[in-house]
Amino acid sequence: MALTCACSPETDNVFGDSPAERHQQAAAQYTAILEGAADGWVMDFYPGEGEYGGIAYTARFTGGKATLSCEQTIDNTAVDGRTTGVYPAGQEVTSYYRILNGRGIMLSFDTYNPLLHYWSQPSGTDYDGLAGDYEFTFVSASPDSVVLRGVKHGNLLRMYPLGQQAATYLQAVAAMRAELAPVTRKRLTVDGTPADIPITLMENQLAVTLFYFYFY
Repeated sequence: MALTCACSPETDNVFGDSPAERHQQAAAQYTAILEGAADGWVMDFYPGEGEYGGIAYTARFTGGKATLSCEQTIDNTAVDGRTTGVYPAGQEVTSYYRILNGRGIMLSFDTYNPLLHYWSQPSGTDYDGLAGDYEFTFVSASPDSVVLRGVKHGNLLRMYPLGQQAATYLQAVAAMRAELAPVTRKRLTVDGTPADIPITLMENQLAVTLFYFYFY
């Protein structure tokens, strides 16, 4: 049997749409998800390499703007030299955001927001700041959960629908921290065995001290 092949200068359009059209569709989809949460989002941010723990934010996306508030007081006086550089826990600050086509589809907080950029702004002793990201690629996105990964440092950013007022949520976070702070021991289960383990609240982490005894 003889096979006859011929070449054609035309190529099949596998995806049906151009890359620009697919980006526009993805950007519209992600924007609809971000701006579709009625009360905004809980935004758990993990800057650095875990040494700061998880930082609780709230975020509301509307018309290309992102309004953030943080569980912590953010002190930026070293940057702007003004008393207005101190942002108390729960204070809202609005800046702009965009959905970009970079390393995949990205969420960029592309105008300065002191609550988030605090972690990435350089200082006199550290050009990289606190190793925080402000541009993130989408790992997954739905109306129930958005997961993003930082472009530069790989910081994790997890978002869930807020379902209540931002101030109410952050007050609950503060109450939980106050309740945990004086607790020095907790009952944990280690390999199926209950044990009282010394625990210290450091930054936004619970540091667990384990003791090992060796017998010869």
